[in-house]
Amino acid sequence: MKRALPSLAVMLALLIHADATAGDKSLARKHYKAGKAAYAAEEYRKAAKEFSTGYLHDPKPAFLINIAQSYRKADDRKQALHYYREYLKVATDSQLVPQVNGLVRQLEQEIEQQERAVTPPPPPVTVVTQPPPPPPPRPAPFYKRWWFWAGVGAVVVAGVSAGIYAGTRGPGYVEEGGLGSVSW
Repeated sequence: MKRALPSLAVMLALLIHADATAGDKSLARKHYKAGKAAYAAEEYRKAAKEFSTGYLHDPKPAFLINIAQSYRKADDRKQALHYYREYLKVATDSQLVPQVNGLVRQLEQEIEQQERAVTPPPPPVTVVTQPPPPPPPRPAPFYKRWWFWAGVGAVVVAGVSAGIYAGTRGPGYVEEGGLGSVSW
């Protein structure tokens, strides 16, 4: 009788585990069908969510392919790449491995091109050359210089002063018989 008790406990544990697994698989199937319907309706993000929930209930590699395809169709390349890589880790002996490897390479190239398109190229290097210096200004002609007119003014003032002096002096010097006056 002692031997029957462990066997009964083990059987009960197996039944509980089998019932829980069957419940998880039915939920996984339900989410798979919902994901498939969303994918057909071109609601790719919703499909990816449904497939992800199904994968939580029954982690089959096929769910990962469905999730990746949904994200790829939704134009979320980084998420799609992530799930394709997860599939390659889990299903190493699958017939789809070469095709998935091709999709991974394609997505990597698309992501690289997308990042290059988002990041603007650096501005072109422009060499700034200074224009040649302007030629030195030509000196003004002498008649436009201040010193020329100052000299002209001084000569005029001297001439006028000499004329005034000579004109106001009078004939008295000659009449007095000074040197230099000769009478004939």
